[in-house]
Amino acid sequence: MFEIGPIFEPRGNDLPLEPRRLALVITGARRRSSWDVKDSATFDFFDMKGALQRIASGVGASLDCVAADHPFLVPGRAATLVAGSGADGASPVGLVGQLAPALASARDIPASSEVYVAELDLDTLLQHAGVPESMTAVPPPRYPSVVRDVSIVVDDILPAGKVRGTIRAAAPATLVDVREFDRYQGKGVPEGRVSVSYRLTFRAADRTLTDAEVQQAMDQILGALIAAHDAIQR
Repeated sequence: MFEIGPIFEPRGNDLPLEPRRLALVITGARRRSSWDVKDSATFDFFDMKGALQRIASGVGASLDCVAADHPFLVPGRAATLVAGSGADGASPVGLVGQLAPALASARDIPASSEVYVAELDLDTLLQHAGVPESMTAVPPPRYPSVVRDVSIVVDDILPAGKVRGTIRAAAPATLVDVREFDRYQGKGVPEGRVSVSYRLTFRAADRTLTDAEVQQAMDQILGALIAAHDAIQR
C-alpha cells in the first residue's frame, strides 16, 4: 500500500511548508498460497528496502540505509534513508523499518504480524536525481538474465553499501543488479560476524551469457569480497 501527498510543517508565523512525501506499508505473505505453492515467507525489511531503492533508481538517485532509532519502529529493524554522496554530500530523505507491535495492535493488526513502513521525502530525493530533462524509452531486454545467489560471512559492523561497492567494482559490465535478500546472526555464525546473502543478476545486451562467463564473474566477485572484507562463503 502506498500514498503520495503533501504534509504540513508549521514554521511559526510563516506559512507552513508542504513537502511531498511518499508513504509505503507492506505486510503478509510474499506469495498467495495454493496447492502447488508452499512458500510461506513473509515480507521483511529487505523487501521494503529493495522497493525504495528501485523507486530512487527510477529518478537516477542512489539511496542507502543507515541504522537509526525511531520511537515508533522496532529497535534493530529501523533505519534512516540517505540519498546522494560525493561532492554534493548525502541527505536524509526518510525512514524505514518495522512498525512497533504495540502500535500495530492499537490499529487492530495482530501483534504477530510484521508490518514494515517507510516514508520518503520526494522533494529532497529529487535534488539528488540524475534523470535528464528529456527521457527516452528503452526497449525491454532481448536476451535473458542469469541470476546467482551468494552468501558470505563478514563483520557485523561492515556497511552494506561497502559490500555492494566491492561487488560492483569486481564484476564485469554484465552485472545489472545487486540485491541483499537475507541477513542472519545466530547459531552457526561467529560472534561479531553476520551472514549476508546477495542476489546478483547478469545480462548482456548483445547475446545470451554462458554459464562459464557467469561463473567467472562470480569467482571474481567472491575473490574481491575475501580480499577486501575477509569474507567467508557459506
